[in-house]
Amino acid sequence: MVLTSLVSAQITGLSTLNDDDENGNANQERQDDDNGNNSGVGENARNKIRNLTKEEIKATIQERNRIHFENKTGQNCTEGCKCTGVVMKCELENGVREMTIYAGNSGNIIFQVKEINASTQVTLYKNNETGKMIGVFRNNETKEIILPDEVKERIREKILKQNKKAIILNENITLNEDGNYQIRAMKKTKFFFFFTRQTEVEFEVDAETGETTEITE
Repeated sequence: MVLTSLVSAQITGLSTLNDDDENGNANQERQDDDNGNNSGVGENARNKIRNLTKEEIKATIQERNRIHFENKTGQNCTEGCKCTGVVMKCELENGVREMTIYAGNSGNIIFQVKEINASTQVTLYKNNETGKMIGVFRNNETKEIILPDEVKERIREKILKQNKKAIILNENITLNEDGNYQIRAMKKTKFFFFFTRQTEVEFEVDAETGETTEITE
């Protein structure tokens, strides 16, 4: 009952968004696309815009699309996913990728893409038309999110800019209610050609934009 009430509250909160603002944003996005098509740099411009509009995100926030584990049978599985016991598998991006979800401890879930895990207590929804994932964060803020394999790739790119031979090991990835991934990992580097050392590093990755910040080293 608590989860149902929470989802209902999220849907109600989202429905109060200003319609004029949404229409204005939608019109602006269409105008940007048109301008991009005529300018020759449209592809790059469109890549900076999230794939889902506000209307599509609102349509995704439905109980049938929620990633949940209250019912662990195929009949009650999240729409577009398959459940076997406590394991759920969902196709993403028209079958290009697959996400595996496990029930964790303390009410969290563990979601895995390409063998990279992340844990969260954030409520997640799957858009079945695009295969994209939506998170509902603090103050009912909704965002389309990148997934754990993309998060690790962002970290790898950040590390390689510092040392082309560095390797990330034993990463621990958590999606927080503030809309960021927190990552703790070990960075393995080689020096003097023969010796290696491992240092603990911490990163923060914006779950929507992928912007990556190194916190400590």
